[in-house]
Amino acid sequence: MAIVRAVDQKPVEGSEVGLQTESAFADADLIVLSPGVPADHADLSAARQRGVKIIGDLELASWFLKGEIIGITGANGKTTTTALTATS
Repeated sequence: MAIVRAVDQKPVEGSEVGLQTESAFADADLIVLSPGVPADHADLSAARQRGVKIIGDLELASWFLKGEIIGITGANGKTTTTALTATS
């Protein structure tokens, strides 16, 4: 069983998202980062020193997906590229 907690630097008032601070990760067993959060973020240092595994969201997804995974990145053309890939 997992207890999931969402945090952000600017949580939305009235939501379940907490403030991203070092203490928010104090009892974490696994930390999953969104793509925009740098892996060397200062709030993660204590968790890293405790040996907490810190991964990206795509790695977490890969644990549950079967088959090949394709990443389409970049500033322009992702929608078109994705559509072309789906029809190939």
